[in-house]
Amino acid sequence: MPAPVRQPAAVSPEPRLTTEPAAPSTEIQLVLSPVPSFPRLVEIERRIQSLPGVRTLYVRDFRNGVATLAVGLRTAMTADEFGSAVRSLETPRFQIESVARNSVELRIENEAQTA
Repeated sequence: MPAPVRQPAAVSPEPRLTTEPAAPSTEIQLVLSPVPSFPRLVEIERRIQSLPGVRTLYVRDFRNGVATLAVGLRTAMTADEFGSAVRSLETPRFQIESVARNSVELRIENEAQTA
């Protein structure tokens, strides 16, 4: 009977630490929904651009009522801090759906009434 062939042991990569708090950044990805139309997106974009900490704002993608924006900030802040700053706008009202490392997902409240 032939000797069993030994398989090399699988080497698993070291896990990345995800428990550390997100570091402040000058670049944030912002995901907004629902956005009923491109003209409405432009209007919302102007309001976010008016925030004092926002340096640049570009639409990266807009499909099926979901807009992805790249936001450049004047000073570094965490995604949580940026989400709170956007929520300070009177209109439209935003609800934070999720916050990740350098990304914030916001839901626009009562959009059907304001569109």
